[in-house]
Amino acid sequence: MNKNEEAQYYSRQEKLIGTDGQVNLKAAKVLIIGAGGLGCPVLIYLASMGVGHLGIVDHDKVELTNLHRQILYTPNDLGEFKSKVAALKIKENNPHITIHYFTNKIDDENVSEFINDFDIIVDCTDNFKTKFLIHDHCFIQKKKLVQSSLYQFEGNLHVFDFSLNQDLENSPCLRCLWTKEPEDGVVGTCEEVGILGVTAGVFGSLQAMEVAKLILGKSTLKNGEGLFVDLLSEEFEKRTWKKNKTCSLCSQSSMLQTTHNSLENFKIKKENINDKFIWVDLRSLEDDQGIILNHHSVLKIPISEFAVSKLNLKSQYLLICQKGYRSNQLLRVLHEEGYTNFYSLVDGILNFKN
Repeated sequence: MNKNEEAQYYSRQEKLIGTDGQVNLKAAKVLIIGAGGLGCPVLIYLASMGVGHLGIVDHDKVELTNLHRQILYTPNDLGEFKSKVAALKIKENNPHITIHYFTNKIDDENVSEFINDFDIIVDCTDNFKTKFLIHDHCFIQKKKLVQSSLYQFEGNLHVFDFSLNQDLENSPCLRCLWTKEPEDGVVGTCEEVGILGVTAGVFGSLQAMEVAKLILGKSTLKNGEGLFVDLLSEEFEKRTWKKNKTCSLCSQSSMLQTTHNSLENFKIKKENINDKFIWVDLRSLEDDQGIILNHHSVLKIPISEFAVSKLNLKSQYLLICQKGYRSNQLLRVLHEEGYTNFYSLVDGILNFKN
């Protein structure tokens, strides 16, 4: 498309938001985490309205069971990475925007890097652990976050604005509501309890609207407000909660925030290993592929058998697993419990493959 065609593309919405609004949309940088049932309508609408810089993170590949609700994909896309397929299709629909896609799985090690370059984060994931991980790092990096969750015919929507111009002293976060992070499995997944595609479409569209309002400076849901919708009964309810003065993340005495901020200093790359560490090999027998760790002091303790009581807490330990994921998770737990003499080896045993 040329400039005239681009102007025509947005002509109907410019009547509503004006030229300045369109300029603001084009300048916005939005990261969508999860390109499934929620992510597909979010991506379609944000791209179509001209959000200028979009990022897509999803490590899953298209499966046949996705197609009834994940409306960007067709049978021709089976086996392909969702993020790649989504990027190609929305770019074809609107060539005037910039799109980056990532086939990584969001985890403790990469979440900060992913969200760093974007202003607004849209959480379209489907599990509690990842949702709280994204939420916590948006708080720490002062980002704007739009979250949604689904259950059969129901869903909820939250918007958190943790940016610098917000008064966060009296503003609650998600952990003020959920003082204890729910465990995955307490609510049935789409695979277990089923879902209609249109439910995901409704809430994905609501997420896209909240993103648009954030960019255009319109009124949105506030920190501490949640929109809960039952599509069967057509009941829409806005619920609020208050700041928890002892919140593990956003209170002045928060240990969790300190842990998140400082944990990066305890992730060690191979080239920075020194002789002060006792190595702890966390691999199970199934993980062990014949790679032997050559070091003057190595303890073989499978992660399922790990216990602080087995160790001398005056020593410093380097946790090593297959790829660095589980050692990092264990590192976070240990630091939250106050044990700061533990470190995690980035990329794990992969450092020692020939």
